Amino acid sequence: MIVHYHDATVERLVSYLKSADPCLVSADALINEFIARLLSEYLPEEKWRRILAPIGWAMDQDPRLVDGRIALAEGIFDVVDRYIDANEYRMKRVSREEVLVLVTSIAGCIRGVVFNGFIYDRDKLITTMQKIIFAILINPTPSAEQINQDIEL
Repeated sequence: MIVHYHDATVERLVSYLKSADPCLVSADALINEFIARLLSEYLPEEKWRRILAPIGWAMDQDPRLVDGRIALAEGIFDVVDRYIDANEYRMKRVSREEVLVLVTSIAGCIRGVVFNGFIYDRDKLITTMQKIIFAILINPTPSAEQINQDIEL
């Protein structure tokens, strides 16, 4: 049941990433919406999810769940490439390993909240996740010179 739920969740998140259009959704909006979807999936509000979540996180090393994190990392890697190809100057070109570390870090943050029963401030959690994701995926604001160089290429 846990593997099925995890697989369905990863599929929903990857589908969102695949559907993101760089011409319609800014990198900032993409990341903020992704975090909102991630938290709504993995921070359980319903009683049955609160009961099952620690069991799921205890299965963290199950190869089927690891495969899900890899699929999610690939989805993020692909969306970053699409945004860069569409001249979204704020996105950084990243390696698969960097994205896998990002996914694992975010999963660890959520796992800590759920598995250990920490009381948390949702807004502060979102802000912290934004900082982590932006640090890895987003360039500082490019200068006009950088933009002009890219346009010339």
